[in-house]
Amino acid sequence: MGSTNGKPLSIDLVNSILEFRRQEVPIKQIAKALSVGVGTVHKYCSKLPENATIGDIVVKRKQQLDISSGNLTKATQAMSRINKERRDGAAQIALKEWPHIKSNPIILALVIGYWAEGSKRSTREFDITNSDPGFVVAIIHGLNGLNINLDEMYATINVYPQHDPIECVNQWKKATSLLCIKPYLKEWRGKQKQIYSKYGVCVLSVRRSRLLFIKIMTWIDLWRQELGVDNGWQVTKTERSKTHLTSG
Repeated sequence: MGSTNGKPLSIDLVNSILEFRRQEVPIKQIAKALSVGVGTVHKYCSKLPENATIGDIVVKRKQQLDISSGNLTKATQAMSRINKERRDGAAQIALKEWPHIKSNPIILALVIGYWAEGSKRSTREFDITNSDPGFVVAIIHGLNGLNINLDEMYATINVYPQHDPIECVNQWKKATSLLCIKPYLKEWRGKQKQIYSKYGVCVLSVRRSRLLFIKIMTWIDLWRQELGVDNGWQVTKTERSKTHLTSG
C-alpha cells in the first residue's frame, strides 16, 4: 500500500482518496488536499473500478503479492534446476578429464593437495589453506595447468596480534606472485598464544570457482576409488553433535 513520510496510509485516508476520485477530483488536487504524494494517490486510483473500496484495495494487493510470490517461486525453481544441470555437467566433464588429470603430475598434486587442505563444504568454492609458501605455489602451478591465471586468484593472509600485517602480505606476494592479497586479523582462541607461521597463514581462493570445486571434488572421489580408500571414517554433523552431548 502507499505511504506518507515513510508510514503506511490509514484506512480513513485511503477511503478519502477513493471518495475524492469517485467525485472525479483530479489526482493532483487530491494529493494536495490530503497532503500525500501524487504517485501515492495515482497508485490507489489506477486500475480500480469507480466504486472501489478499501476492501477492493486489500484484495488487489493480496493478488499482486500472490502473483509476485508465484513468479519468485518459479524463478527460484528454474535457477535451482539450471544450477543442478551445471553441477551435473561439471561432474560429467570431470569424469571424462580424469585420465588426463591423473597422468599430469602438476594437476594431480593440486588434487591431492586439495584433498588434504582444501575446504570440502558443499556450498563453497575453491578455497585452500596452508602456511607453507612452497605448498601454495605448487597449488598455483596446478591451477595454471587448468588454465586458471593469477588474476583469477586471490589470497587472504590470516595474521595474529604478534604479526606485522604489511610485512606478511609483502612476503606472500614475493613468494607467490599473487596480484591480490589482503590481511585478515585473527584473535587468539583459548590458550593459543604461539605463532606457528612467521608470516601468517594463506587462504588461497579462485573467483567464480563453484564448477572448479565440483570438478576437483569429483577427481578426489575418483582417486580415492582407485586407491581403494574408504571414506567412512569421516564424522557426520549428527555424530559430532552426539559426541558433544555425551562428553558434556
